[in-house]
Amino acid sequence: MLEEVGILIGGPAQDGADIDLYARIQAARSELLAGGGINVALAAHDLVMAPERLVYIGHFITPPREGRRYDTRFFAVGASDDQTVNVHAAEAVEGGWHRPESMLELEMPAIMPPTRMMCHTFARLGSVNAILSTLGANPMEQTEITPEIIAGWLSLQNEQDPS
Repeated sequence: MLEEVGILIGGPAQDGADIDLYARIQAARSELLAGGGINVALAAHDLVMAPERLVYIGHFITPPREGRRYDTRFFAVGASDDQTVNVHAAEAVEGGWHRPESMLELEMPAIMPPTRMMCHTFARLGSVNAILSTLGANPMEQTEITPEIIAGWLSLQNEQDPS
């Protein structure tokens, strides 16, 4: 995440208020993008990662017959509002903080089916705490993404949320 969008799942190595945290995160990111190692960059700026905060919520895979394949897992984490998304052009076209409902307004294929399915679920659950507790306790099993699965899943979501 740090090199892709500039968000650190973690924080300062020492507890306490730090008005320069954003600057330290960006400096560590710059070192990573210049080819430095993650451990060296974090240590140089007195930062640590906190992977234990990640909550596993699902796994999606395309069937073997598909030309464009992916095998992706989704994780969620609560993030502080003071971290700014800063997308690295080699990793993504655009990014930012968005509500799931606004992402669903985008046309496919701007949002791939697994992400669209996650956005529907997030919108239905309504809050970060609900997402983390509900999906964290009951992650989606490995799901092979086929047109039939997507159509059935979206139909079920529309039944559960008729708005």
